[in-house]
Amino acid sequence: MKKILFLLIIVLFTSLLNGCNSVDKKPFNIMEKRHEEKLSFRIENIVLSKGFQSTDPNVEILKKNNNLKLLASLGIVESSGVTIDKITKLDNNINIYINRLLDEGKVQLAIPQVMIEIQEPIVEKLESLNFNIINQNYEPIYLKFNKKQILNNIYSQFKISSNTIPTVTLTKPKDTIIWNISFQNIYDKENYKSPLINFNVKVDALTGEIIDSKKDNISSYIDDGHLLDYIPSNHILYKKQEVNKDGEFEILWVYDIKTNEKHKIYTSKNKIQSALFSPENNYIAILESDNKESDLYIVPKENKIAYKITPTNYLQPRLMKWKDDNTLYFINIEENRSTLLTYNTNDNEHKQILTIDFKPEEFDFSEKGFIFVQGIKDTINKKIFISENGVDFEELDIGFNSKFYDENTIVYLKNVEKENKNILQIYNMESKENKDLDYNISNYFLLNNENIGFIEKNTCNNDYTLYRYNMSQGYVLPIANINSDKIYYDQANNIGYIALNPPSEENKNPLIYSIDLSKLAISN
Repeated sequence: MKKILFLLIIVLFTSLLNGCNSVDKKPFNIMEKRHEEKLSFRIENIVLSKGFQSTDPNVEILKKNNNLKLLASLGIVESSGVTIDKITKLDNNINIYINRLLDEGKVQLAIPQVMIEIQEPIVEKLESLNFNIINQNYEPIYLKFNKKQILNNIYSQFKISSNTIPTVTLTKPKDTIIWNISFQNIYDKENYKSPLINFNVKVDALTGEIIDSKKDNISSYIDDGHLLDYIPSNHILYKKQEVNKDGEFEILWVYDIKTNEKHKIYTSKNKIQSALFSPENNYIAILESDNKESDLYIVPKENKIAYKITPTNYLQPRLMKWKDDNTLYFINIEENRSTLLTYNTNDNEHKQILTIDFKPEEFDFSEKGFIFVQGIKDTINKKIFISENGVDFEELDIGFNSKFYDENTIVYLKNVEKENKNILQIYNMESKENKDLDYNISNYFLLNNENIGFIEKNTCNNDYTLYRYNMSQGYVLPIANINSDKIYYDQANNIGYIALNPPSEENKNPLIYSIDLSKLAISN
C-alpha cells in the first residue's frame, strides 16, 4: 500500500512539473512563431535609370504625411524591369522583396528606381527605421568606380574640359562590363589649333582601366579676335585688341574664307564699336568711340584706306546700318534729340532723314517704314516703335532685337519674365497679326528670303541648339548643338564660325574657329 501511495505521489509530482514547464515555455514559443507583418502598398512609378551617379542600393524617404512615400534605388541590375513581390515590417525593419524581369530583347544594365507609397500607418520615428532590399532572384552588380569617379579620371588623364553632360551607357559584352562615354563639342586643352573635339572613351567598369579612346576634331583655328560681321561663304570681319610699347590698339581684320588669307584693314587707339561690310562687299563702315565722341569711317575695298565721314555738326554717331552698297544709315544721338542721317558713297554727301526725341538703342528700316527701339530701365524688354512716314510713331510692343524680315513683316524677341525665356515674335504689318515661336531663344538672324536661323538655350546642358525656321511653310529644323549663342552660319556648306574663350586661357581676344556642324548631332 505504501509503495502504491509512493508511486501515486511521484506521478502527481511529475505532472505538476510538466504543467509548470508548459507555462514557462509559452512566451518562448510565441517568439518563435513571430512573423513579418505584411504591409499594403502602391507602386507609383518604376524607372530604369541610367544616370549611374550612385550605384549602390538604397532607400530614400520622400515624405511622410498620412502615408509613407519611398524611392527605392536597387543598384545596378541586369533586367528588363522589376516587380515588388511584397513589403513587410518586423519591429523597425521594413523589407522590400524584389524580383527582376528578363523579357527577351529588353534586358539592359540600369538602376531600377521604384516609387512606393506605403498605405498603412507607420508609428515609428523615421530616423529609427531600417530599410532592406531583398533580392529574390538576382544579385545587384557592384562596381569599383561610379560614373562621377570615371569622368573625373577621364578629364584629368586626357586634359579635356566640357560644359555639357556626356552620354554615358553601361554594357555587358560577355563577362565584362564597359562604361561607354561620348563627349560632344568639348575642349581639348592640348590642341590650340583645333581645340573643339568629339571624344569617345571605353572604360572597364570593374577595374577602371581605359580600354579605348578616340578624338574627332570638329574645328579649325582661324585667328584670335572678336567677330563683327560676315558675308556667307565669303569673308569674316573681326577685330583684335593688342598691346605694345606704344600703348593699346584695336585692329580690324578681314578673313577670306575661300583662300584662308587674313588682311589687316584698320588700326585705332580708340574702341571699335562696330564694323559692317556693305551688301556687295565694296566698302567697310567703321564706328569707333573714345568715350566722349564717336567717329564714322569708310574703307573702300579697292584701296583699303580709311576715310573719316563724320558730319561736322553730328559728332555722336552711335548706330549704323547699310541700306545698299552706296547708302549708309546712321543715328547721331545727343542728350535730348536723335537724328537719323544717310551717307552716300558716290557723292560723299550726308542727308538728314528725321529726328526723334529719345535715345534709340536699336533701329531698322525698309521701303515702308522705320523701327526704333527705346530702352526701359532695369528690364530686358524695350519699347518698339514703328513709323511709316518718320513722323507718326506707333508703339508696337515691348521686346528687343527687332528687325524687318521683309517690307511687311517685323521679327523681334520678347522676354517672358515669369518663364525666364525669350520667344520670337513675328508681326505682320498688313494684317496686324502676331505669332510666336515658343522656344527659349538667345539669338536669331535672317538667313535668306525664306528662312530665319535661331539659337535656343538648352535647359539641362550649358549649351545651345541651332535651328532653321521656314517662314512660309512654318516648320522648324534642328541643325546642330553648339556652345555659343552667336554664330555665323554657312548654310551651303553646313559650317559655323564662332569666337570662344577656352578654359584657363588668359587672353584679351577670344579664339575664332570654323566648326563642322555635320559632326554635332542633335540630342533628342
